[in-house]
Amino acid sequence: MATPLGQIFHVYNRLGFGISYPDAKLLSEKSLNEIITGLIISSTIATYITEIKKEDIPNRKDPGSESTDKKELQELITRKLQGLNIAWVKKLLETKNILLEKQTLFWHNNFACRVRHP
Repeated sequence: MATPLGQIFHVYNRLGFGISYPDAKLLSEKSLNEIITGLIISSTIATYITEIKKEDIPNRKDPGSESTDKKELQELITRKLQGLNIAWVKKLLETKNILLEKQTLFWHNNFACRVRHP
């Protein structure tokens, strides 16, 4: 049973970040139940952002980090956090796990906190 395009756009706007017209046209051959089930199943496999590792940023309490200037360390942390933010936005734009990413964004918004020294 074909699904009207309006319903597909509505589902993808609610459960994700929208859908392009050609992709919606392809999905219109499926039933609404199949579309929603496909979204749920495809969002069960998580992929992680690996741009920043703990080892990339020296710990301020490490004996070896004393040689690092506080200003240089803060600049390094700022660059790494910017890289992480850019990687997350790219992931939001390119992911096939739209439901998972929409949920992540929702919970991030609810439980976000400011950390002075991440």
